Amino acid sequence: MDQKTRTARPIAPEDIRKGKYVAVLSITHELLPLLCESAWLFERSQPCRIAFWPDEDEMEPVKVISLCLPFVLVKDARGRVRTFDVRRHRLAAVSEEFGRKCFKRARAARKARKREESAW
Repeated sequence: MDQKTRTARPIAPEDIRKGKYVAVLSITHELLPLLCESAWLFERSQPCRIAFWPDEDEMEPVKVISLCLPFVLVKDARGRVRTFDVRRHRLAAVSEEFGRKCFKRARAARKARKREESAW
């Protein structure tokens, strides 16, 4: 096999840089304990942290526009701008080549849809 296999690697918040491509590995939610019958138990119990996989639209690579930790401003291939909070979003660095290919294919798909819509 001639191709080199690249892997996404988790990235620490302080290593995130403007212009880099990243993807969401997981999203952490904190849930309060339920069914606490006594106030004493409720006051002393800690939130439960659960990591979820991102939704389909959150799994595609995004490009970092700006950052002010813990917040990261990103732009996806469709041109939407979003903010991630690195306390909740675990990010992975993806290769420049992979990120550019994803953006290029999304742009091509968007142009094809526009051509179809204008044909009607």
